[in-house]
Amino acid sequence: KLNPNGAIAWSRCFWDTGRTELYSIETTSDGGCIIAGQYTAAAGGTEGSFKDFHNGGNFDCMIIKMNPNGVVNWMTPIIGFESDFASSIVKIKGGYAVTGYTTSSNRDFPVSNKGDNDIFIYTIDEYGSKKNIYSLGGSASDNACGICSDGNDSVYICGSTNSGDGYFAECSAKGNESVAVGFISRFALNAQ
Repeated sequence: KLNPNGAIAWSRCFWDTGRTELYSIETTSDGGCIIAGQYTAAAGGTEGSFKDFHNGGNFDCMIIKMNPNGVVNWMTPIIGFESDFASSIVKIKGGYAVTGYTTSSNRDFPVSNKGDNDIFIYTIDEYGSKKNIYSLGGSASDNACGICSDGNDSVYICGSTNSGDGYFAECSAKGNESVAVGFISRFALNAQ
């Protein structure tokens, strides 16, 4: 965190025995921030910042809420048996929405995987409790890169897809195994 003069107010690192990637940050109403990313543990197990959470060797998503002084308020993992990646987070009514992509269809991803990577939108409340998950995808690789909120009950997501079916069947441009197309989509969070 930088102060108004550009000097460092505080700095914090997160790590595990494998790789930790934090890709998205959003300010929170208390003056703190919320961060989305993923981590993996090496063969020896989880020992670092995420030692209290399971990791089976694949990437798992992690949401971190910090207060204005750089203290962690809470951490919420989003875990499947396959690799799960969180790419963006946004404030919504009653909490936050995080998007990314996964090959999982178990644990925190109870919806069936349509093929390769599927996009997910996970909603969590102000305290990190998981609320709803939405899955968007086709039979090929689908990846969400960004999310923003309309301030009501919808979010906009953008990314790329190799699918020309499933959620992307009505797109004017079709992806395929060798061609990815970019997309932007408005999604109503109360729709299933």
